[in-house]
Amino acid sequence: MTPAEACIALNMLPTMGPVRLRKLLQVFETPDRVIVIAGDSTPKSDVLQNCNECDVLIHEAYTQASFEKVSPEWKLYREAFHTSTRELAEIASRAKPHLLGTC
Repeated sequence: MTPAEACIALNMLPTMGPVRLRKLLQVFETPDRVIVIAGDSTPKSDVLQNCNECDVLIHEAYTQASFEKVSPEWKLYREAFHTSTRELAEIASRAKPHLLGTC
């Protein structure tokens, strides 16, 4: 599945949208594909368990550049409740998705 096909598949789901993607760990399975979406989640979530060589992993992550621009309070919040791109790289190296996307 290409990234474009994954986006088309997600857009076809009637209940998905920006509000619905918040605080989400969702696994979509078909007979030949597994798609895992993790939004607003920490590296300690169940992503590894659900994406064990899954076909597509889409995971929310913040960049170090955006982290440096926020207040100390927001930095603490992000570290406690979100995933950095560095942490996502560690997750992906262990979960081994065939395709990784971030938002």
